[in-house]
Amino acid sequence: MNANRAAAPSPPPAAWESRRAPGRLALVQEFVNSHAYSGRIDHLADAVAARQWLRDHGVAGANVGPAELRKLKALREALRGALLAHAGHGTCPEELDAELGHCRVLLRAGPEPKLTGAREGSAGFRDGVAAAVTTAAADGTWVRLKACGNDECRVAFWDGSRNATGRFCSAAGCANRMRQRAYRARLTDARTETPPPGRRRR
Repeated sequence: MNANRAAAPSPPPAAWESRRAPGRLALVQEFVNSHAYSGRIDHLADAVAARQWLRDHGVAGANVGPAELRKLKALREALRGALLAHAGHGTCPEELDAELGHCRVLLRAGPEPKLTGAREGSAGFRDGVAAAVTTAAADGTWVRLKACGNDECRVAFWDGSRNATGRFCSAAGCANRMRQRAYRARLTDARTETPPPGRRRR
């Protein structure tokens, strides 16, 4: 290999990676983003992919069968629905309450008491997500984790703005595309409503 040859540039990080959530919410964010839209890879596509994703995120020996895979996917999409609501896109779905209700959370005593998952493996991962969400809801940070309002994106991002009014993962990307889409739609509506020159609207 030629040592003088310039290394290939690394691909730019996804927009949401520059808007990463703090603390344990970062894992919740990565879980939601284990399946992004627009044809991107679904890391929970099957049991093998799910086990690999869990191993990569510190869950050893996860036994993911068909039933557990369904539970992981259901929790992920219920979380995404809640994050969309945080960004002003719809209302928080009841599905999240139902999915979190299947989880088991323990309060660990100590100098700094904290909530943790009660089980091991894949079920323990879901428990940990529930613990992180519960903790964030209590300290007021949960509402700052949001999902992009672009239907072709839907990734989870952290809204660190002062007034927490962010609706899209990237101002230069999805927000700009949605503004352009809305502008084109307004132009189309205006052309439809305006009669051609020389003709009167009946």
